[in-house]
Amino acid sequence: MYFLTFFHINYWVVVFGVESQDKMIPPEALETTVKYFIIVLSYGAIGGSLKYIDQAFDAGMFSKKIATLLAVPTALLMGALMVLDSSSATIFLAIVIAVGVTQKIDTIAFRVGVFILILVPVIFRQFVEIQWLPFGLLILAGIIDEYSNDWADKMINGKPNAFQYRSLPSRVSARVFLQRPLVKLLILLLTLSGFFHPIYFIAFIAFDIVYSLIAWVSVRYKLYRLNAAPMASETPIGVKRAGLSAL
Repeated sequence: MYFLTFFHINYWVVVFGVESQDKMIPPEALETTVKYFIIVLSYGAIGGSLKYIDQAFDAGMFSKKIATLLAVPTALLMGALMVLDSSSATIFLAIVIAVGVTQKIDTIAFRVGVFILILVPVIFRQFVEIQWLPFGLLILAGIIDEYSNDWADKMINGKPNAFQYRSLPSRVSARVFLQRPLVKLLILLLTLSGFFHPIYFIAFIAFDIVYSLIAWVSVRYKLYRLNAAPMASETPIGVKRAGLSAL
């Protein structure tokens, strides 16, 4: 099923100012380019949104109210991609099942999002196509990724200073599995095998880059707040001490 097939090709011609009589870019190529751009942009936006929600509820770094509201358009975007595009339907539904099996749907925002995400394909189920072999493999890889990520997180963020005394293979393994590598590797293999178009590997990398970027920003934001708090409290104490010494 082609993504955005409900848009007539002349729409893109009008929007981008390409004349049908004397066109430098073939309409088919233009439509394909726009389609791929939308897919990559959408995956990136979804990755960033999911990490924002995760950091808001698990780490308390962002507003939970905004995170809950953000879950709705994120789920609608994922649902739309699933309805309009079989590869996205295969990838996203497999990830949802994997995080559900590993009990990661543990906040109100994610529950609302998953409800909407499942509801949209159910309503438009006649348009949803699943590639069953990649679907099953992605579920398995997603489950392993989630459990491995939990193990790596405990290894790295468990007992203070314990991680540095672990063996080198353990430390390397923890760093690798913290990134949930199996799904990314599997999507690459499925792309090379011809199940997915290469744009989906690029899109999933965009998903992962923005996901990691939001994680990085949230950590820096938390460090900024922690560093700013003592500075705010030092001034009154310093003024008070100066007043006492003057007395």
